[in-house]
Amino acid sequence: MVDYRLHSHNDTLSAQQIGEQVLQQTQVVRYPSYVRWLNTFVHLFTDEYYAAGYYSYVWAQVLAAHLFARFKREGLLSSQVGGDFERLILASGGTRPIAELVESFAGSKPGIDALLLDLGIKT
Repeated sequence: MVDYRLHSHNDTLSAQQIGEQVLQQTQVVRYPSYVRWLNTFVHLFTDEYYAAGYYSYVWAQVLAAHLFARFKREGLLSSQVGGDFERLILASGGTRPIAELVESFAGSKPGIDALLLDLGIKT
């Protein structure tokens, strides 16, 4: 949310003020007012290449949750699901785009619903 606000709004607010607004909306345990947490969030500010790469972690979480949803639906120890996972994901490796592999296993295109559910956010 901070990154989105910093890069998509033409605010007259400082980066620190934007960060504080986002914290007011999202933070459960408050930081002391003297903590400048945004200054230490180096994932966004390290260099021009890493900032966008940070979101690959989130995408990996989306894919993992989407794949795991099938295990939860059909059984964590299901030999059918495990075999499909081995054949369609692991053995297929980089032979096709990951989104295609995930869809072939999960039966649907990857989306954020499974991750939100895992995070306790109802969809």
